[in-house]
Amino acid sequence: VPVGGVLSLPKPKTPVAKTLPVAAASANDDILSLREIEQHIVAPQQNTVITAGHAALGGVVPMNGLIASLNIIAHQIPVSTEDIASWLRVTNQWHDVIVATKLMSENALRQRQDEMIARLVARQKPDGSIDGFTSTAQMLVALNHFNRQALDPIINHAVDFLKARLNNSWFDEKERADRVVAYAALAKTGKIDKGNLTYFSDSSVDKKLSASSALQLSQAFTNVNDKDNAMFWLNQAALPKQSSELDA
Repeated sequence: VPVGGVLSLPKPKTPVAKTLPVAAASANDDILSLREIEQHIVAPQQNTVITAGHAALGGVVPMNGLIASLNIIAHQIPVSTEDIASWLRVTNQWHDVIVATKLMSENALRQRQDEMIARLVARQKPDGSIDGFTSTAQMLVALNHFNRQALDPIINHAVDFLKARLNNSWFDEKERADRVVAYAALAKTGKIDKGNLTYFSDSSVDKKLSASSALQLSQAFTNVNDKDNAMFWLNQAALPKQSSELDA
């Protein structure tokens, strides 16, 4: 399945419901997983730097494959915190398409989203975390997408946890990739201190970050309008990696 590309969507002259088929994809269409949809379609559309990074990898996702994938995902019942957060981000990003193509009704989608949000909120611990460092960052981004005032206390509690954890500059090097996720989440939600991000970035230059971590740092700097650092980490992500450094 050719993934890793930027979705090319024609601008329909007629309503989207008439131009996007609801029928199941044919055998030749690409069916993407939840993580692939988010990683290779949602992220590229949200951020021009990430788009450039993924464009270098090549590949196009057929429209029928997208609709079929969204149909599968919309009716999934995610269990893990990571999958719930991904499900919320994907269904929020593609809300209009899901409803317009009648994959789910507006009310049904809203009800499922409310259920998934409630599951995440129920998992938050007294210190603001949820299932660990990276899961807290993923929850933060997922809930922030919905821009609901009722979620502000939950979001702020998660932000406080992440910032307190990041303020400890003494950490095992194995935690650096997790810290990248946290910094990216804080930058995306507008909760970050740019000086802290820059300091972390400077201290990571001589480290062996994966392409995924480098892209996330690039996106973080894009979100704080630092083009120089954004391009630096985008270029780092594009550098050839040794097999031991590549993401699984």
